[in-house]
Amino acid sequence: MRTTTPMKFRISSEYGTMEEIRDGRFHNGIDLAVPKGTELHSITSGTVERIVNHGTENIGKGVIIRTEQGDLHVYGHMDNISVHKGDVIQAGDFIGLSGNSGHSTGAHLHFGLIKEGNFVDPSNLVADLQHYTGTINQHAFSLNDLSNVAITKQSTLPFFDNTTSIILFSFVVGALVIVDYILNRREIKSYG
Repeated sequence: MRTTTPMKFRISSEYGTMEEIRDGRFHNGIDLAVPKGTELHSITSGTVERIVNHGTENIGKGVIIRTEQGDLHVYGHMDNISVHKGDVIQAGDFIGLSGNSGHSTGAHLHFGLIKEGNFVDPSNLVADLQHYTGTINQHAFSLNDLSNVAITKQSTLPFFDNTTSIILFSFVVGALVIVDYILNRREIKSYG
């Protein structure tokens, strides 16, 4: 696992959350707010076990990689897949572009980890995901895609870290409280 690095992409939904978007079902992975067209790279060496395309259901287009340790890494909601079943890949190899396929409210990367046949919390691999998830492919991304970034109850804006989002949110709430106070004070003065 890599040392702590700044978050390039914020976690928009954590492992185990039960949200309305999944009809209250347990989330068996993590979601990163990754704009459409972002380069995705394998975080480990292994073999491409499967390529999936569930259409508008589940993870939509995805890649499942069997690691050298026997675990499965699941990359979902992809727009473009550049590997094939049976390909042997190394950590850092390009596997495709992020997207908004499957059951999704906006562009993001779903990442799941399967050990011994069961989904487990992949949070300990977030630093590797941050490191290997690449830059935005300018040919596949437009400013209109910003409106499609997946947002959940836990979400903030994808281009702000949590501290910046909290400060921005506090500023907006504070401004609204001040405006409300001024408007209410003027109403009271106008009646009395």
